[in-house]
Amino acid sequence: EAGSTVSVKDDAGNELTHVIADKDGSFTLNLPSAQTNGQSLTVTATDAAGNTSPAATVTAPTIDTTPPAEPTATLSEDGKTITGQAEAGSTITVKDAQGNTLGSEKADDTGSFSINLPSAQTNGQTLSVTATDAAGNTSQPATITAPIVDTTPPAEPTATLSEDGKTITGQAEAGSTITVKDAQGNTLGSEKADDTGSFSINLPSAQTNGQTLS
Repeated sequence: EAGSTVSVKDDAGNELTHVIADKDGSFTLNLPSAQTNGQSLTVTATDAAGNTSPAATVTAPTIDTTPPAEPTATLSEDGKTITGQAEAGSTITVKDAQGNTLGSEKADDTGSFSINLPSAQTNGQTLSVTATDAAGNTSQPATITAPIVDTTPPAEPTATLSEDGKTITGQAEAGSTITVKDAQGNTLGSEKADDTGSFSINLPSAQTNGQTLS
């Protein structure tokens, strides 16, 4: 009713706010706090004579404000793929330490996800993985530290062929695998260098005719 006082109360009868309806009966009420959890509110209009209308009931919507749980995430050995589990249907986002997004994908109905990264993460990089639900709530980040993968080749080994052409000895990176091949690329022998880098490989036949070995 035009000019009536419109009052909103919560389900405990506490008045949240009131306003006077304008000349065409319209009104807008700003509530002191968001009502987004299924609360039951009542709205009444009281005229100048003190007569109060029957209460209209308003049920607040229930809005999801709970973030998903922190996802589990594992980086593949080659540093190219992150797999894991998160809230089903949530959007998984992978970021680098500078906050740049490296990949994003929606978890399937079981919560599983697999994200291919644009480049291999194999140098100790720190990555964060979050899950964001349909309501826009974002989980705490799961942190992944990429492995440091050795991509530096060993130095060229030293190698000496024995006078009888049957054995190659030398030095190389400790623990590296030493391989001897003939000019056609056939492997003649292979052995792991010891803790000091020393190796000795017995050849299947004597190399005494000017053959080239590598």
